[in-house]
Amino acid sequence: MTQSWPEVPLSKIIRELEAGVSVNGLDEPVAGGEEIGVLKVSCVNRGRFLPHENKRVIPEEVARAAVSPKAGDIVISRANTFDLVGASGYVAEDYPNLFLSDKLWRVHLHDPDTDSARWLIALLNSARLRREFYRRATGTSGSMKNIGKESLLAIRVPRPPRDAQRKLGSVMEYMDRLSQQVDLVADAKRTFKRGLMQQLLAGQRRFAEFRDRPWAMHRFDTLCEELSDRNGKQLGVESVMGVFKGVGFEPMRDRVRGKGDLTRCKIVPPGAFAYNPMRLNIGSIAYNDLGRAILVSPDYEVFQTRRDVAAPDFVNQLRYSSRWTSFMKQAGAGSVRVRIYFTDLAHLRVPTPALDEQIRIAEMFRIVDSEIAQLARLQELTGKQKRALLARLLSGELTVPTP
Repeated sequence: MTQSWPEVPLSKIIRELEAGVSVNGLDEPVAGGEEIGVLKVSCVNRGRFLPHENKRVIPEEVARAAVSPKAGDIVISRANTFDLVGASGYVAEDYPNLFLSDKLWRVHLHDPDTDSARWLIALLNSARLRREFYRRATGTSGSMKNIGKESLLAIRVPRPPRDAQRKLGSVMEYMDRLSQQVDLVADAKRTFKRGLMQQLLAGQRRFAEFRDRPWAMHRFDTLCEELSDRNGKQLGVESVMGVFKGVGFEPMRDRVRGKGDLTRCKIVPPGAFAYNPMRLNIGSIAYNDLGRAILVSPDYEVFQTRRDVAAPDFVNQLRYSSRWTSFMKQAGAGSVRVRIYFTDLAHLRVPTPALDEQIRIAEMFRIVDSEIAQLARLQELTGKQKRALLARLLSGELTVPTP
C-alpha cells in the first residue's frame, strides 16, 4: 500500500530565509564563549550543523554581526561548491557568540506547530531536493555556485500531515544520531592510530620482547631498492593503474584503451610501491596489495623492500610518520613543481628496528586498519540506509501510521 501527500512550494512551509551579514574575520575559530565568530559556509553539511566551522570576528566588526543560530533552527548555505550549494544543517542548541555570514540563511517557518523542522531538514537533504539545488544553481565560477531565495522557495515538495511529519522527523533524528555515533567512533579510532603510529614508528613504545634491542638509523635506500622492469608484452591494458592520493591504485583502462604501446610501462610486483615523482610531496603513493603484478606509467618511480632487511607493511606505514612528512615538506620548500625521484627519497633517514619487530609493528597496524575499514563501511551503509529510507518515504512507498 502506498500513500501520497499533497505537494506544495517550499514557500508554503518557509515564511522567510533570513540572511546573515558579511563581516571581516581572522582565519581561526573562536577560542571561547566570549569571543565572537562568523560561521563559514562549511558549517552545514548533510543535515548537520558544525559550529567549529567559524572565523573569529575582528573587534572593529563585532557590532555588525546580526543573525545568531538558535536551538531548533535550520541553516542553509545559499553559496557553495556545486556539490554543496543549498547544504543545510539542524541547530540543536543556542550559539549566542556565533553569527551567520551573508552566504547563510536561517529558516523561519510559517507555522512551527504544523511543520516539523526535523522533517524539513531531512527533506532538504534528500536526493530529490539535492538534485533540485544542483539544477537551480547559478554562477560562472567553477568553485562557487549560488541559489536564489525565490528559486529555492519555488521548489515543490510533498507535505505530510502534522503527525506524520513528527513521526518521520523522529525516525530521521534517530538515523542521524546513529550516523553521528559511528562517525565519532571512526574519528576516535583514526586519532588513536595517529598517536600509536608516532610512538611505535619512533621507538617510543615497544613490545616487551624487543625492549632490549636498540634501533638504528637507516637511509631509505638501505631498506628499499628501485625497480625499473618494463612490461614488454607481458601484461595487457587491464593491468594499467594510476596512483591517486587517498585512494591508491585505480584502473586506467578507459584512459589508455586504443593508445597502443604498453611495452615501456613499468611493472609493479605484489608488495612493491609506485608513485608519480611530481606528486609524492602531496601524498600520492600506493602500495600494491592486490596480490598480482600491475603496470604504471613509464614516468612513475617503483621500488620494493630489500629482502630480509625491511617488511613491506612496515615501510607502508612509514609514509604516515612525522619523519616522512617532514622530509616531504623540506623537499617541496620553495618549489612549485617538485620532482622527488627514488634517488632523492633515498636520503630520507628513519629509525628502524630489526625485521621481526617490523613485522610485529605492521601486524598491529593491520588490525587497527581493519577496524577503521569496517567502521568506514558501516558509515557508508548507514548513510545508504538513511537515504534509501527517506526516498521510500517521500515516494509514498512506505506508509506512516497516523491517528
